[in-house]
Amino acid sequence: MRVQPSVIKAIAIGLIIAGMTQAASAQQALWTTYKDAGVRQYDAGNYAEAERLIRLALDAAQSFNPEGRRVASTLNDLARVYEAQGRYSDAEPIYTRALEIMQASRGPYDAETAAVLNNLAAFYNWLGKGDQVLELFKRSLAATEAQYGPFDSNTASILNNLAIVYTDLEKFDEAEPLYKRSLAIVQGLYGAQHPDVATHLSNLATFNTMQGKFDQAEPLFKQSQAIRETMLGKEHPDTAEIYNNLGYLYYLMGRYDQAELLLKQSVTIWEKVLGPEHTYLGFSHKSLGLVYRDTGKPDLAAKHYERALMIFEKSLGANHPNVAKMLQYLAELNFQQGNYESAEPLLLRELAIVEKANGPDRAQVTIPLKALAELKRAEGKDDEAKVYFKRIYTIRERLVAVNPNDRNALNDLAWMQATCPDDEFRDATKAYDNANKAYQLDRGQGSVYYNTLAAAYAENGAYNQAQEWASKAIAHTKSDRSKKIISDGIKLYQQRTPYRDDGKVLLTQRAI
Repeated sequence: MRVQPSVIKAIAIGLIIAGMTQAASAQQALWTTYKDAGVRQYDAGNYAEAERLIRLALDAAQSFNPEGRRVASTLNDLARVYEAQGRYSDAEPIYTRALEIMQASRGPYDAETAAVLNNLAAFYNWLGKGDQVLELFKRSLAATEAQYGPFDSNTASILNNLAIVYTDLEKFDEAEPLYKRSLAIVQGLYGAQHPDVATHLSNLATFNTMQGKFDQAEPLFKQSQAIRETMLGKEHPDTAEIYNNLGYLYYLMGRYDQAELLLKQSVTIWEKVLGPEHTYLGFSHKSLGLVYRDTGKPDLAAKHYERALMIFEKSLGANHPNVAKMLQYLAELNFQQGNYESAEPLLLRELAIVEKANGPDRAQVTIPLKALAELKRAEGKDDEAKVYFKRIYTIRERLVAVNPNDRNALNDLAWMQATCPDDEFRDATKAYDNANKAYQLDRGQGSVYYNTLAAAYAENGAYNQAQEWASKAIAHTKSDRSKKIISDGIKLYQQRTPYRDDGKVLLTQRAI
């Protein structure tokens, strides 16, 4: 199973500037006092007080060396505070200024420059401006390891952030060892009970959630939850993050009562600490909408979707991928209720955002394209649907041609070749070959690959094998919702009928 993450947290690096003499001036001492106090308030989640203190530190630093490292370090901390508050338009120029000063005073490859560079790259990646962040992180990692060594906390932070970028690019094999290495570093430095350890545990758990490894994700989340509740308290925004992420996991597992309780807790804490329009609240409202959708409460689902959409548009901008995701969910609700005219503009807007962010021929584009194809079929406009299906098929063929060992691309193409409701795009032989190769490359880990093989067997008329592989798919997923979808396929195979992905709920195979 491949799912959309809740909150997977990039780790900012706070700079500690050494080299002050015992004869430091009063302003230098004042800078140290204010800066240290501000960082402590930041760590405690008291962002307004952190901002006040760090601004005082900035005034002190600017009074004795306005273009020096201490100013850059303080600007870096101030930008972190703005980012934590969701004030992204305020944070960006501060990060940029900090980097300019650090590059001028320390050089472009210095470890302190690399720390600011890491924070700016992580910030850009969070905002969906990820075109160059991979190379920025690699450069930051090289400088940091050269300065501090492979087992430093700064190295661990950059490894974590580099893993997030690989995750966003769906390069999971490259991401996983980085998550594990960064976790091992902080555990070795701080022991088992430390807030930094909790953050790395949460990120690894979220990564496992994205791949459908729910049995591995849950204990990691619960371990992180225990650390944060003990070390930070139950009202800390980082503790709310765990409630949100664990709640989303429980939603995916079909444990709706537990999911609803945790997600409501995260909303309450974040609203109290961060305000009602912070980005993080959007994730909890989105997940609550999914819970209510799946428990037959479409009006409540729409309410939370619309709230999430408003938050994401205001905090992240109208063209952010999270805005596109909410448009998709709202379109799905309208589709299910037969409001096709309301669903179509939502999907077209989603398509425009995804194309702008990724380009017109990337895998992400096929999601709104498929929804539009299904919508046109529901309206009886098969010729218009065919245009969308053709574009999807072309993209998926190209992705496989570019990387013949990309199991996700192979699986997506095989699913379409086995299940597309338009027979022009089905090919039983190719469906089996591609599905089998994807399964082999995955080494039998993900339920999605078993399920695609089942559909491919059915398309070839091998219904006994189809039932067998669909049953294996059920055994490899922890999600009750996914089990129901796969079980519906088994019923068809028992009737010697192939599966047709007719889009009744605007799902893609990536939702299994």
